[in-house]
Amino acid sequence: RCRFVKETASMLTLVAHRFLNQSEHPNLPFFTTIDYFLIGSTPKVLLGLIEVVTVFRIYSNGNEAKALQLNRFFRWSYPLPFFALLTFVLFR
Repeated sequence: RCRFVKETASMLTLVAHRFLNQSEHPNLPFFTTIDYFLIGSTPKVLLGLIEVVTVFRIYSNGNEAKALQLNRFFRWSYPLPFFALLTFVLFR
């Protein structure tokens, strides 16, 4: 449950930040570094939310072993897209 709240809060924070940026900053004809990072982070956070819901549903249906296996897979594979995004943003 705690992970679901964290992922939901992350998604809402990204959405709120995008609205704030649109209203506070002028429209630029190019992407800034933070734009690349936020646009790249949005699908990652969405996939994290989907992962939490999927693992919870599998666990709730009584298949604890499969839920733990899937959770372990995502725990180790989740940082890889983040480091790829960070490398892209920093060295573009």
